[in-house]
Amino acid sequence: MPGALPRVLVVRDEDCPYPVLGLVAAEAEVARPGRQAVSDRLLDLAFVSTLRAWFDRRDRRAAVVPPHRPAPGLIAGRAGA
Repeated sequence: MPGALPRVLVVRDEDCPYPVLGLVAAEAEVARPGRQAVSDRLLDLAFVSTLRAWFDRRDRRAAVVPPHRPAPGLIAGRAGA
């Protein structure tokens, strides 16, 4: 299904129901047993909740990063912060 999703999309914090990025950052700060497993699940949750929030938007096209801007990293920071 090429083209079903944009290459990069932006969802603001207030449009996501879970405080996932804060949890990912907290988990990455300290080396503890199981950190990789927890981080993997949190990133799965971040990905799915971002897609859900984007699909729930009526103005999906407005949330897509214009092609002339460089694409941010996976977790480049919180949108709108």
